Amino acid sequence: MKRCVILGTGLIGQQFVRLLDTHPYFELTEVVASDKSEGKSLKSKWNLPSFEIPDMFANLQMSSLRNLAPNSYDIVFSALPASIAKEIELEIAQNGKPVFSNASAHRYEPNVPILIPEINAKHLEIITHQDSFNNNGFIVTNSNCTVSGLAMLLNEIRQVQQIKNVYVSSYQALSGAGFEGLKSIPRDRVIPFIENEEEKISIEVRKILGSVNHDRIVNNTEIDEVLATCARVPVIDGHLEAVTIEFKTKIDPTAILDHLEHIRSDLSLPTAPSKPIKLFKDLDRPQSTLDLYDKTGGRSSGMVVSISPIRFTKYHLRCFLLVHNTIRGGAGGSILNAELAYSRGFL
Repeated sequence: MKRCVILGTGLIGQQFVRLLDTHPYFELTEVVASDKSEGKSLKSKWNLPSFEIPDMFANLQMSSLRNLAPNSYDIVFSALPASIAKEIELEIAQNGKPVFSNASAHRYEPNVPILIPEINAKHLEIITHQDSFNNNGFIVTNSNCTVSGLAMLLNEIRQVQQIKNVYVSSYQALSGAGFEGLKSIPRDRVIPFIENEEEKISIEVRKILGSVNHDRIVNNTEIDEVLATCARVPVIDGHLEAVTIEFKTKIDPTAILDHLEHIRSDLSLPTAPSKPIKLFKDLDRPQSTLDLYDKTGGRSSGMVVSISPIRFTKYHLRCFLLVHNTIRGGAGGSILNAELAYSRGFL
């Protein structure tokens, strides 16, 4: 068992707590909060929608970063805001600890992977080119929450047909803006702007679908355009995305559908679903309140990407996609990344 600490007690931090309960690889030993919360019980902070705090962590006393003992943990799960994550995560890695981060602070560095194990497990190798790796420390990031589902679909489609352009409109849940979003964003409107979101989608898709070239990740250049439009909608959890994919040659719909129907994961990791993409037959699905969780998925519940019935033209594919933004696109994605690193002998 690897002892782990969570940095941050916001919405993603609390998802980390829930998902690490009785984990077979990782033992949660500390949760780091602000100085004013030091010594308080974790249950005094708990406000995660739809989930109660696990009993074994309810009375866990929160720590502060300044009092975090280096010998008390083996790995770090970071749920820090990007504005403060960069220096803190780098310092922890340089001190010899692996960091699995939900923050965007290090995502765009060429030797830091944006990891989605079903797509680009090979990118994990790039951590050996981080300066901190000589001291056994490194940083691995997960993707932007919207990208996590979109990249999985695009990766499968490109196995069958060459993609020219991607157009996506996202309808993003309030929880994507954290607890502040849940508290302050009105429930009676759609807000047609999310700061920096459109740029992140284009950049991250290209890096995730890219390749390793010695000491860096080289972005994918096969796709000409990835154009995104993002809105915040009054839904608690779940990012819905309207996706249009334009192809360079005429489509073979049967080949695409057959490939998507037969996707299976060979990861055999606790948080990895055996069938990571689910196709629906009903025209009005997927829906966030109905389809975010796989009731038989156990630890992988919330990690499946759901796809509506797909519509085709000669050169286009259109569908809706649903991804759980705080699980697959958040804490669950980071934990799966750590499981992959554990299985590959990096921890």
